[in-house]
Amino acid sequence: MRISITFFFSLVVLISLSSCSKTEETVKKETSIIVAVSQHPHTFNPVMAKNPEGKMIASLVYPGLYFQEYDLKKNALEYKPQLASWSEPFGSYVMVRIKPGTMWSDDIPVNAKDIVYSYQLYANEQLGTVWRSYLNGLKTDAAGNIDIAAAIEIDDDSTVTFNFVDDASVNYAVFTVPILPRHQMDALPAIQLKASIPTKTPTIAGPFLVAGLNEQDCILKSNSLSTLPAPARVDKIIFRVLPGKKTTVDAFKAGQLDIATNLTSEDIAQITEVREDVDVVTFPPLRYHVIGWNTIDGELYRSSNGEKVKANRMFGTAKLRRAMTLALNRDEILKTILGSNVVKAFGPVSPLFTQEYHDTLHQLYCDPAESKVILMRDLWQDLTKSGTIEKFNKPFAFDLKVASDDEKGKQIAELVKNQLKEISVAVTIVPVDPKLFPQMLQEKNFDAFIGAIDVTSDLSLKNDWGMNLEEAERNFVSFRNKRMSEILDSTSTSIEPSEKVRLWKEFQDIIQEQQPYTFLYWESQYAVKSKKVKGVVFTPRGFISRPWEWSVAE
Repeated sequence: MRISITFFFSLVVLISLSSCSKTEETVKKETSIIVAVSQHPHTFNPVMAKNPEGKMIASLVYPGLYFQEYDLKKNALEYKPQLASWSEPFGSYVMVRIKPGTMWSDDIPVNAKDIVYSYQLYANEQLGTVWRSYLNGLKTDAAGNIDIAAAIEIDDDSTVTFNFVDDASVNYAVFTVPILPRHQMDALPAIQLKASIPTKTPTIAGPFLVAGLNEQDCILKSNSLSTLPAPARVDKIIFRVLPGKKTTVDAFKAGQLDIATNLTSEDIAQITEVREDVDVVTFPPLRYHVIGWNTIDGELYRSSNGEKVKANRMFGTAKLRRAMTLALNRDEILKTILGSNVVKAFGPVSPLFTQEYHDTLHQLYCDPAESKVILMRDLWQDLTKSGTIEKFNKPFAFDLKVASDDEKGKQIAELVKNQLKEISVAVTIVPVDPKLFPQMLQEKNFDAFIGAIDVTSDLSLKNDWGMNLEEAERNFVSFRNKRMSEILDSTSTSIEPSEKVRLWKEFQDIIQEQQPYTFLYWESQYAVKSKKVKGVVFTPRGFISRPWEWSVAE
């Protein structure tokens, strides 16, 4: 009997231990969130980052003094301390103090020299980083270059002072650039940094550490020692590269993704037909569809590495671009493809901005007869009776490029081709692999394209319309206008709200007059996430908001 009791007791203990072990295994089960991105970041290195995905990943790995956050209640962009514990503005300068006890992951304290060093890299024109424009407003030298020695002063190991050109130039976006560990890279010549900064196992102070980088995935893991502001709640965030909408939609339908953005209503319909365990969010109209007219000779620009800029022989002047818009019956195009429920676009300022939006803008209506007059006055004629007008023995003929997975874009292209044929302009529709379409735009490898352009929710349009084509990475059509550049500079400073509204309307007047794009319509965007993912706040600026607070439900 004793043996039986002992055996029974041992069995109960064994079962209990086994049960505890399984419970512990359940608790310790690794959590991960898979997020779809359209382009590969290629690196965790902020100096090497070139596309939006690269910037996003670099900002998550290397924290800035501040991070941007969109306040949905105020409908405004705000800046929250991250590496900084506090800041104090004094007119044209701002004092910033590093959060006490902040350490790099190799136990070296983050200090003021790291701050200065990082800004020296981003201000270095030789490196040409995507963060250079963030530094606008800081003190410059006589040549107009950022003078870091004058712009940033070290007060002590934990405190720096940022000096701006004047009071109106103070801009907290300056404080959002990633901060790098100086002690790892100080001995390297600046020009070698792109190849020398660690890309797979960097020293990091933020809530995420680097877990891996391969052809499809960019993987971050929680940094258990982080105080900026805390270790990530989820064990891993996997950014999965899925170029093309169809690939993303199919992956989400198959349960291979947890978060996807930049989706259309058609994409959402496909996903929700298959999956019920999802949350859908609708964004305000911050994407406009256009026909883009390259204002410069793209081939010459590429072959000269951006050194030579020459007007495009067909779309280099406003009058010829206006002739294209006048020849198109946009109402018919939109009704045929989208029906009557569509918000027409006449410029890059969304109707979301009720004050700045130019609702009395003088519109260009369809007038093929006027289009023909403009072309004839510019000596474009069909002298050979070929059906295509020409000038100096060169026909008005061009390729109209569109992403091969853009079904609406391809339908619009067919209508554009037929309507321009009525004014004797020859169009060849060229579908482009969606993986290569963004690169095509960046390299200006087109005469005309049909596509969509996203705008920010804070009317930051310098990247879209800036005159410096190297810095204005989203100025796809290479349109340059001095007055527009002045307006962009003025609206980015502290001026009277009424004056800012007046300037934005003047900005739209210029675009309407110059027609660098033929504007088509505004589109609302959508995002979708699995219901098991918690803590994700979708905003008009996108979903990367406090990712260290994301979690996965049990």
